[in-house]
Amino acid sequence: SCDDGNADNGDACLANCEAASCGDGFVQAEVEACDGGVLNSDRQVDACRNNCTLASCGDGVVDAGESCDDGNADNSDACLATCETAGCGDGFVQLDVEACDAGVDNSDENADSCRTDCSLSSCGDGVVDAGESCDDGNVDNSDACLSSCEAAACGDGFVQINVEACDAGVDNSDERIDSCRTDCSSFSCGDGVVDSNEVCDDGNADNSDACLVTCEVAFCGDGFVQADVEACDAGADNNNDIADACRTNCTTAICGDSVVDTGEACDDGNADNSDACLGSCEAASCGDGFAWVDFEQCDDGNIDESDACLSDCSSANCGDGHVWLGVEECDAGDASSDVRPDTCRGDCRLAWCGDGVMDAGEQCDDGSMNSSTRPNFCRPNCVLPHCGDGVSDEGENCDRDAQEAMSEKVLPGKPVSGLSLPAQPTPAKAEASADANGEL
Repeated sequence: SCDDGNADNGDACLANCEAASCGDGFVQAEVEACDGGVLNSDRQVDACRNNCTLASCGDGVVDAGESCDDGNADNSDACLATCETAGCGDGFVQLDVEACDAGVDNSDENADSCRTDCSLSSCGDGVVDAGESCDDGNVDNSDACLSSCEAAACGDGFVQINVEACDAGVDNSDERIDSCRTDCSSFSCGDGVVDSNEVCDDGNADNSDACLVTCEVAFCGDGFVQADVEACDAGADNNNDIADACRTNCTTAICGDSVVDTGEACDDGNADNSDACLGSCEAASCGDGFAWVDFEQCDDGNIDESDACLSDCSSANCGDGHVWLGVEECDAGDASSDVRPDTCRGDCRLAWCGDGVMDAGEQCDDGSMNSSTRPNFCRPNCVLPHCGDGVSDEGENCDRDAQEAMSEKVLPGKPVSGLSLPAQPTPAKAEASADANGEL
């Protein structure tokens, strides 16, 4: 076929004068890279290929030094054009396997980067990317960051452990009974809502109003003083028998509660001032102004012995030794006498002419027997019968002139028919008599 006059099998004409060709077993310089003759193969590892090219990446055969060889230059499949097995981080996105691949720029820390597992940045990857408030890398909605990468907050519908007691989301309410409150606290006594386990709830911690902090209705005996309702409240120590204790009706110990408290001498529980204990809780005594039944006859609260009640609380009476003004003229007590001259009489009248006792200044006194008509009788002005008194007494034959004189109005001390008569007792005499008896 040829003859180039030489025995060189590396040129276009072989030594046997045949034209050089791929597969003849001789490498034609500058034309073939190799030629293994019948050993050329497009399947054998590291064999000279049937087109007399050396085995290489991209020839579809995994030769020495290659991890793979799919015979194409597509870097989006499992085998790269470099005959390396595709892997996350090689900088090529393997279709249907990787979401991204930025090679050395893959990062699990940088925001919005392709992650080192060749997944796109997303909520839950532990990195706060654009559009996220937080990202703690978990799906736990009970911590500070929700699985939606939003910061946990009261009202999000998730209970944040150690922060919230409850969270019903849009159903949180400060008005409905037994609901989670809008601050994510559990319904409780003191939240201002009467829940199913409460009798009242006024939303404050004041035990002096109608609703206690325990959400029970205030009552006498609960141990708290209800303003404007109770005067005191000692709870279980309220007592109707112990001195100075708060009473069981939550009133303070007072005079009239039947218990002798500090400052009281007695307390019989009534306002009767006629018994042994006054309504002021003072012991009844003479001089307190109240008559103690069965013990005192009277009590006018003073020491005046001249009124109707004496200082010893006995009723004034004739013979008590005290002159009752306006009622008695005198009172000499046991010294009064209806027979002794010039003494206060037993009916507490001053000695007078006609009392049957001859007192100073009297010549006689026969009491009711005194007479201005009967002979020899003591006259009504307590002078002895005498000539001129108009009565013919023993030893007189007549007493005519005296009858004329007696027709006049005879006054005490006025002489009759020339006879000077003793004077009748006067107020001055009465005062002198009383002074002698220690009265007035």
